[in-house]
Amino acid sequence: MMEKGYQEKETDIEKRKRGSRFIPCLNKLPQEIVLDIFSRLPVESLLQCKRVSRSWNTLISDPEFIKVHLLRASSSLVQQYPDILVFSKSKKLFRLSHESIKSLSLPKDFSSFFVNSCNGLLAFPKYDHEHHKLFVDIWNPYTLKRTRCPSVVDIPLYNSSPPWNFAACGFGYDPILNEYKVVALLRKPLANFEAVVCTIGSTSWRHIEEVPFKTFRKMKFNAVHLNGTFYWYTRSTKSILGVGSFRIRDEKFGFVACPSLSSCYNIFGEGEKVDLSVLGGDLCLVDYASHDNIVVWALKKHSGGDEVWTKQYVLTIPEHMYSMQLLYASDNGEILLILGNYMADNKFVYYDSKENRYRDDETLTALLSSEKYPSTFVHIGSLVSPPLPR
Repeated sequence: MMEKGYQEKETDIEKRKRGSRFIPCLNKLPQEIVLDIFSRLPVESLLQCKRVSRSWNTLISDPEFIKVHLLRASSSLVQQYPDILVFSKSKKLFRLSHESIKSLSLPKDFSSFFVNSCNGLLAFPKYDHEHHKLFVDIWNPYTLKRTRCPSVVDIPLYNSSPPWNFAACGFGYDPILNEYKVVALLRKPLANFEAVVCTIGSTSWRHIEEVPFKTFRKMKFNAVHLNGTFYWYTRSTKSILGVGSFRIRDEKFGFVACPSLSSCYNIFGEGEKVDLSVLGGDLCLVDYASHDNIVVWALKKHSGGDEVWTKQYVLTIPEHMYSMQLLYASDNGEILLILGNYMADNKFVYYDSKENRYRDDETLTALLSSEKYPSTFVHIGSLVSPPLPR
C-alpha cells in the first residue's frame, strides 16, 4: 500500500532518474536490436528519445531508420487500429487514436482545404483568388517540418464558387522513383479538365496529357491514394460512370467503368450514391444505391493483369442513415466507418462483418459532433520530412 502511494506521488525528476537507469542497459545491446526496438515506437516517443543523447539522435535521424520505421508503421495497420485525422472547416486538426484524442496545432497560413495523408505528410492546397495562383503546403504534423510547392500562375477563373476552377487534387508517393508529387485538376469550359503536376522539391509545375474524364457534380475534391496511384469517382468523356486514375510514376491517366450498381437512384432520391475508400489494401467502391444493403466492391488485379470489380462486403443499412464513409478494415473483420444520420449527428461506428452488426464509439463521436463538416482520413505517423526545393 505504501509502495503504491509512493508511486503515485513520484516527481518528474524521480521519473527521469528512474528512466535514465534504463539507458545504459539499452546502449549495451547490439545496434540491430536497438534499431528494432526503436522502429516499434510511436513518433512522439521517438522525438523524446532524440533528446536523450547525441547517439540516439543520430540513429533516429538516419534516413534509413526513418524508412524502416515508416515501413513497420504501415505494415502494423493489419494488426491494430490506425490513427484517424479529423480536419474541420474551422481549420482545427485532431488526431484520434484507439485510446486518445489530441489536438494538433495547424500553421495559421495554411488553407482550409486538406487533400490527404501520405507517409505521415499532409497536403494543404491554396488558391490565391486575387492573383490566380495555386500552391500547396506539405507538412509533417509531428516534426512540424514543411515545404511549399511553387505557385501555378495565371490560372483562368471559370467558376466563382470555391474552390473556383480548382476541381480536384491528389498528393502521393512513388516508391520506385522515391518521389512525392501533387497533381491538380483544373476546370475548363465544357466540363473538361486541365492537369498540372509538381514533384515535391522541384521549382515548377508541368502541364500533362489530356484528362480522359470530365467534371462530375459528385466528384470529390480529395483523391484516394493507393500504391502510387490517385483515384476519383467521376465519369468518362463518354459520360460513363467509373473511377478515373493518375499513376504517379509515369504520369499517365486511366479510367475503369463502375461495376453493375444497384440502381440509378438511392435512398436520397438523387442518383447513384458512390464513394471510394481503401480497405485491406484494395481500392473499394461503396454503393449506397439499394434500399436494403450497402455493397462494397474491391478492384482486384487478376493473373492476366486485368482489373475486375469483386463484391467484398454487403452491409445492412442502419436506421435513419443518409451517408457512410468507410475508413479502415482490420484483420478481425471489423470495419471502422462514419455514419451520417437523419435523426442525430454523424458518428463513428464499428461494423462486424462476421456478425453483421454495428457498435458505436461514443468517445470519437463526441468529438466529431462538435465540429462542422469535418474531413476524416486514416493517418500513419512518421518522421519523414517533405523534400525541400532543389
